[in-house]
Amino acid sequence: MSFQEKRMVISFVSTLLVFSIYGAVIFQMHQHGRFDGADATSLLGRAILILIVGAIILNIALTIIFSIVMAIAQRESDPSFVVDERDRHIELRATAISYYVFGTGFTLSMVALALGQPALWVFNMIVASFGVATLVEILAQIYFYRRGF
Repeated sequence: MSFQEKRMVISFVSTLLVFSIYGAVIFQMHQHGRFDGADATSLLGRAILILIVGAIILNIALTIIFSIVMAIAQRESDPSFVVDERDRHIELRATAISYYVFGTGFTLSMVALALGQPALWVFNMIVASFGVATLVEILAQIYFYRRGF
């Protein structure tokens, strides 16, 4: 498994962890009636901001830890993190796929809003489509690396 594939696996795990925690917290808050008041959208906005910051911090921390562990395991004093044209092409193809997935989720959430669904659930649909698109992008990159693209 190449360095990029291993990095994508770490990113997949961190993304899955962050969105799972977010989903569990939002579900628990909903069960306790925290979204019943007038400040429901404000509360959800804060939760989404925490999700974004948490995802960034966790992804950076795990990437740094992974890089250190890989450097120690491979006993390289100066590991190469060179990104070549193939890596860029794989990243662009995976990003295009994730944009399609997110666009579909966003469109479905707007249809739900037009059909009268509460804004609270539409925001969660948008967050879910963002999470799924991120996971699909990572899986696409792993697939393209495995395929030898």
